[in-house]
Amino acid sequence: MACDVAEGTRLTEQKLRELKPSPGSATIKEIVTQAHMFREVRNYALHVIETHDGDRETGFAETDATLLAIAARRYFVKLADLRDQLSSFPTR
Repeated sequence: MACDVAEGTRLTEQKLRELKPSPGSATIKEIVTQAHMFREVRNYALHVIETHDGDRETGFAETDATLLAIAARRYFVKLADLRDQLSSFPTR
């Protein structure tokens, strides 16, 4: 079964909002925003469109791609910390 990335992001946000103590709305917003940005870059790279999109195209320049990689590491470290919190979250 294929995972819908948008649905996965929505469910992740939902679970993060259920955490007690909360990781904070700023952290949740950062995680969700970063996930959407990664999805946008991925979609732009994989699904060719007729018009050039300068906002997304910059993600493929060397400097911007390096910054994206640095942001990705921070995103995945935070996500792993939150995953550990969720693993201790009681299931219903």
